Amino acid sequence: MTIRAAAGALAALAVTSTIATGCSDAGPPVVTVAIIDTGIARDAPLGDMVDVDASSSVVPGGVDDEDGHGTEMAAVVHAAAPDARLVAVKAVGDDGTTDQRLATAIGRARSAGADVILLSMAGAEPLPRTRAAIERAGRGDVLVVAAAGNDGLDLDDHPAYPAAYDEPNLIAVAAIDRDGQLLGTSNRGPTVTARGQGSGVSTCTLDGRPATTGATSAAAALVAGTAARRLRTDGPLEDIRLQLESKPAFATAEPCS
Repeated sequence: MTIRAAAGALAALAVTSTIATGCSDAGPPVVTVAIIDTGIARDAPLGDMVDVDASSSVVPGGVDDEDGHGTEMAAVVHAAAPDARLVAVKAVGDDGTTDQRLATAIGRARSAGADVILLSMAGAEPLPRTRAAIERAGRGDVLVVAAAGNDGLDLDDHPAYPAAYDEPNLIAVAAIDRDGQLLGTSNRGPTVTARGQGSGVSTCTLDGRPATTGATSAAAALVAGTAARRLRTDGPLEDIRLQLESKPAFATAEPCS
């Protein structure tokens, strides 16, 4: 499977007892976002919101990120939902990923208590095991957010997976500019029901420096973070989904500032 995305950074820091118990001093329960991607880096200044103990890998080498894409997406999520507990599930290695890896990673994310699962990736090959795992996640009211892909195509004619799957708990995200216009590189289609900023999105590099990212990967990360922020206070899930589909997600904070 081909991953089409960008690069970035995240911190795997100690988890406080507040995050570990799923409670917050502010009252509402902490929402957990699982980032299924290339893992996490150790040095980005994202506070203590990464649950290291709950993070895992389905590829050799542990959860540390040597590519940058997964950590970049996590930084975008963190900026959009600074109170969200982050869990990394590394499913993309030097050889890309597979249907079985993604399905296993979704299971790991569920076991780690994910409320939202981010899949900032898209590929042309069908993913039947991944689809089944997304469906199982839906039975537990887990929202899965996927990037639509960056080929400028209609998914009706040229499907990209998992975004092309029509599952009630799956939100596929297109990329727009800061004026709300669809980027020419963004895939689109009837299953692509949400939109997020896909250019000039603030993030962190692997060594913790401020940077920007874009495309549908970043757009999906923004929507996942927005979902987490709203789930914490606005629930239930179906209402959150309707909100996400009716209003685009824009970047409003800088994770490494």
